[in-house]
Amino acid sequence: MSEAVPRLRAVESFPVEHEGRSCIALRDPGGYTDAIVLLHGPLLEIVSLFDGEHTVADIQAAVMRRHGQLLERRQIEHVAEALDEQGFLDSPAFADRRRRHQTDRGRSRQARRSRRWFAA
Repeated sequence: MSEAVPRLRAVESFPVEHEGRSCIALRDPGGYTDAIVLLHGPLLEIVSLFDGEHTVADIQAAVMRRHGQLLERRQIEHVAEALDEQGFLDSPAFADRRRRHQTDRGRSRQARRSRRWFAA
């Protein structure tokens, strides 16, 4: 089995100040999640490598080269899992989320049409 290569979805990123720290905020303009994620420092560096090309081992090696410090594999996986749970990674979990979202939108449109039909 091949190693996972986390890929951040095409989400909006913008700078913010939070509790006196400069951060990058991520938000989903597609509306698949209402969550906003704040990234700063080492976390921002890790997530910047979630490009679908770097494995967890590659990310560990990059952090080691830049900072001379070994980041535990589990720490990187935890960041990826947290982002995936919120719908920020391009993954099978996101594909399910998108299907549910599209199904719910279709039902909502259908319900609005039905109300208009009966209200006329």
